[in-house]
Order: sequence, then C-alpha cells, then structure tokens
Amino acid sequence: MRILILGIVLFVTGCGFKAKVPDYVDPEFRPYVNDYLIDKERYTGRYGLDRNINVVFKPLNENGSAKRLLGQCLMWSDNRKRYIHIDPIYWYKILGEAGKEALIYHEMGHCDLDLDHTNHGIMVPSG
Repeated sequence: MRILILGIVLFVTGCGFKAKVPDYVDPEFRPYVNDYLIDKERYTGRYGLDRNINVVFKPLNENGSAKRLLGQCLMWSDNRKRYIHIDPIYWYKILGEAGKEALIYHEMGHCDLDLDHTNHGIMVPSG
C-alpha cells in the first residue's frame, strides 16, 4: 500500500520538480506562448519556462522616440520576475499571423532563454 501511495504522490508532484509556467499571459498571447513551449521542448528537451515571465500589452512608442519597439523583455540581474511587453498598435494593426508568432518567440528567447543580440542582430546566449 505504501508503494502505491508513494507512486501516486510522485506521479502527481513529478518527483518534486515543477516546471515554471508564465505568471500571467494575456489571453491574446496564450496560443503563441503555448506553441513556443511545445517547440522549446521539441528542440531543447526542456519542458516549461526557465524563468517566471508575464506577457502583457503595454504601449511602447508613446515618448516620440525614432526607434519603434514592437516588443520588449524586461529583466533584472537578480533573476526575479521578467516581463514581456508587446505594443498593442503593432500587434493589432501591423503584424500578421507569422509576425505575431515571430515576435513572441523572439521576446521569449530573451526572457526565457537569456539570449541577447550580437552587433549583427543575431540572437546568442548572453554573458
């Protein structure tokens, strides 16, 4: 009986391992984040997120800057919660389906996988 109970507990708890899932993902982004997680597991063998991440809409181009941002990953050196902000105007008025998926994957690469840009714009591991 003890072995059966232990087996059930380990099955339910996953041997104490709990994959990190996003703290909050706006419903508009959920299908893209889910696709990202499926592809991440397929290509890296790692399940779930490596970081706690919120994915939300936030206007990014209100200050009149010449540089236009579609999305942005905000992170801190102490690895506390990370945020992906997506500009709603670009999302709804400019990006098509493929562009939306590429944007979410790109920002998840920064926030989840700690990828950064080289001088040529290629994403590589930071550090």
